[in-house]
Amino acid sequence: MKDAAKRLTEEALYEQVASEISSGVRREGLWAKALVQAHGSPEIARAAYIKLRVQSLIDEAELQESVRRAAEVQEQKLSQQREQAAIQARVDEIAKEQRLARNYETDRITHAAGKVVFTFLAVLMVIGLLNVMPQVFQGDMFMAPVAVIYGVVLWWVVRKLRQVPR
Repeated sequence: MKDAAKRLTEEALYEQVASEISSGVRREGLWAKALVQAHGSPEIARAAYIKLRVQSLIDEAELQESVRRAAEVQEQKLSQQREQAAIQARVDEIAKEQRLARNYETDRITHAAGKVVFTFLAVLMVIGLLNVMPQVFQGDMFMAPVAVIYGVVLWWVVRKLRQVPR
């Protein structure tokens, strides 16, 4: 089957060369080579030229096929590079999403811990105020600044508790 295709291809190439010769188209470099091979005889050179021109057409076809295959290989490489870049972009995106999720969880825990600490501090301030206020009402004026400090700290803690995200 391969041999039959090769023979048919060769026949088409000889036909193309015959058509070129009849229309006056001639490759001067090949003609000079044919004349050298024929030792200057135009009749023998004509036959040698035909053979050289057919081989030239075969060589051109092989070069075109080689260039086509090289371009195909290059396109496959580019395609693989694009695919690898897309995969890397997706891996980076997933890593970023995981970092954001970890950061969110860390922030949530930190805010919850902050709320516990500020709530505990508020309870301590209320207890301190409850202990100091009876002494202030009984006239112990040395305890008044302590009561003010407890009140200011309690006010500050309540403000902080309202700022902690839920």
